[in-house]
Amino acid sequence: AIGEDERPVVVDRTAKSVGHEQTFGEDLRDRSEVEAYLMQECDDVAARLRRKRLKATRVTIKIRFGDFRTITRSRTLEQATDRSDLLREAARSLFRAWADDGYRPVRLIGCHASGLVDGGEQLALFGGESNTRHVAIDRVSDAIRAKFGKDAISRADVTRTRTERWTDREAPRGRE
Repeated sequence: AIGEDERPVVVDRTAKSVGHEQTFGEDLRDRSEVEAYLMQECDDVAARLRRKRLKATRVTIKIRFGDFRTITRSRTLEQATDRSDLLREAARSLFRAWADDGYRPVRLIGCHASGLVDGGEQLALFGGESNTRHVAIDRVSDAIRAKFGKDAISRADVTRTRTERWTDREAPRGRE
């Protein structure tokens, strides 16, 4: 408490999860807009997993309301992955199950990947062509973001929803 600790600072510990959250200045009432933010966060988490050469076996979404009550929903994946489409699919399913049960305005939305394992190349027994295609999409998207910035490319469902909202007011900071 007063800065008298002789232990060395250890900064190189093994990550237990990778996540991204977005807090809004006001509660978002539009369900599709919240889902679009969640999908962008899934893309960000997947890209970070790939950069760190990790794969996740579990996806968790975090939802906080204006009264600061927070809930989480999780799903264990069939196979460890760093693919954006698979993380998005799991998070979207969790979000829609919650929203269908009684959506209410959201103040914070987050996506977290856990159950991390070394990201060595996993060969698919089935659907190899589809896997190759999705891996290539992720690789190209990562290269574009690395060269031109994080917001240089996004999937259509994210771009369309945000563009519709931004016509009425300024884009959130960092998302211009």
